[in-house]
Amino acid sequence: MKWFSLAGRATRSQWWGVNVVGCVAALFVAIGLGCPMMYIYDGESESIILTVVLAALASLAYFVISFAATIRRLHDRGRSGWFYLVYVVLNMIPFVNFIAGFAFLIDMGFLDGVHGPNQWGEDPKGRAAPGSGKDVVINVTQNNSSGVGVASGARFCSQ
Repeated sequence: MKWFSLAGRATRSQWWGVNVVGCVAALFVAIGLGCPMMYIYDGESESIILTVVLAALASLAYFVISFAATIRRLHDRGRSGWFYLVYVVLNMIPFVNFIAGFAFLIDMGFLDGVHGPNQWGEDPKGRAAPGSGKDVVINVTQNNSSGVGVASGARFCSQ
C-alpha cells in the first residue's frame, strides 16, 4: 500500500485500515509509552516533555498517512482531493460540524467507489466501467438457410 502517496485510488477497506490501525498505534505510543515514562522519571519536566513530543510525533505520522489515504479514497469516489477542504471547512462551523462529520464518515467509509477506471487511475477492485461492453457476452451463429445471424446461448455476466 502507498502510505504517503496522494496519487491513485484507495478502497474502503484500505481507508478503514489506515484510520483504525493508525489511531490505535498513535494511542499506543501516546499512552503506552508516555505513561510509564512519567512513572519512571517521577513526573519530572523532562518526562512530560518527552511524552508530549512522542505523542505529537505519533499524531503527526497518523495525520499524514490518514490524509493521504483520504485523498486516495476521494479519488476512488470520483472526486478531487481538494474536496477534502469542503469537509474541513464545514467541520469548523458549529452545529454543521456534526452533520458534515457524519456525511464524511458515510461517504468515505461506507459508499462504494466508481466502477472502472477514472482520471486518477484503475479501479483498485479491478471492475469494469458500466456500459463498457465487458458486461454482456452473446454468441451469434449464422443460420445457413436464411443467411441471417441468430443470437443463441446468451449469457450475462453476474457483475
